[in-house]
Amino acid sequence: MNLMVVRIVVLNNLSFDNIAINLTKTGIQVLGCIFLSFAFIVETQMAWDQELLPEPMTMSIAKYFL
Repeated sequence: MNLMVVRIVVLNNLSFDNIAINLTKTGIQVLGCIFLSFAFIVETQMAWDQELLPEPMTMSIAKYFL
């Protein structure tokens, strides 16, 4: 009977650890995506300021509606 309780506790701890590891991996992926998109926006803005690029699509769409 005691062995059963120990086994259940160990299984619960393992599953919680796996959930924490998965959440950490997901968090790192989300942060990486946010960083990449932010870097892309900054890079696009810098190129646009130097008039290397035409207007971003979002600006032309916004002007169309305004």
